[in-house]
Amino acid sequence: MGCLEKKYKKDVSRKNPECISNNTNNSNNTNNNSNNIVLEAILSINGARDNNFTFSAKGSTVSNTAGNYIVRYEWDLNNDGSYDVATKQEYYEIIWKDLYSNYYDNNYNITSITATLKITDNLGNQDTDTESLLLESPVVIIPTFIPNAVLSISGVSGSDFTFSCEGSTPGDTRNGSIVNYEWDLNNDGIYDVSTIKNTYTINWDALITNYYNSNFNKDAITATLRITDNTGSQGTDTESHSVTTITISSGDQGNQLVNTSGSTSTTTTSK
Repeated sequence: MGCLEKKYKKDVSRKNPECISNNTNNSNNTNNNSNNIVLEAILSINGARDNNFTFSAKGSTVSNTAGNYIVRYEWDLNNDGSYDVATKQEYYEIIWKDLYSNYYDNNYNITSITATLKITDNLGNQDTDTESLLLESPVVIIPTFIPNAVLSISGVSGSDFTFSCEGSTPGDTRNGSIVNYEWDLNNDGIYDVSTIKNTYTINWDALITNYYNSNFNKDAITATLRITDNTGSQGTDTESHSVTTITISSGDQGNQLVNTSGSTSTTTTSK
């Protein structure tokens, strides 16, 4: 603040009284002319963590009879004694990230903002004001890492099918581990098999009989994998493996079953 209240003392060597400021805050009023110019800096800070901050000099005044006016506003954004920005307008805006990273040692968790405003009038008179703004404590977010499930299906109708989750990873790829694998072999929402290994193999007949009602009339095997890591977090993946049945003949030669990969197998049926 500036020289708000004035006391006068007699100086026998001078005709004019001397203005003595009674202000007890961090003001640095340098008014020194005979027109009793009183310069008053008023700083306000508005903002919140993760939002923009506005430093305002609104309300700062020059009180005099000579028509003086403020020509310069300087902003020490971290109150370190060095003015970081100078403007002609009575405010300065900055985004939160730039404020804490450039002026508060890149410390996101700071608890308050303290800044100093210095105003200068057209005759070079100056005044300062220092203010602080308390910040709400940052919300501590404990990251949850979701495991990445990767399911692949391989096999040919009439032979073994292998369901694999090779390439799956726990949520914490540095220290985590996958502790359980569950296999929904027909994608009906029910996990049919649970293993501690990352593969499960079943022959064609058992797959069709147990999980497709002994009547496979689909174009693909569709299954879902669910993995659980050591923190209890889970991830899933659903994949399909095309299997096309083509009837070649109904004689002793049997029916030929072909999958999309080009592999074939033959089953023999009696007359």
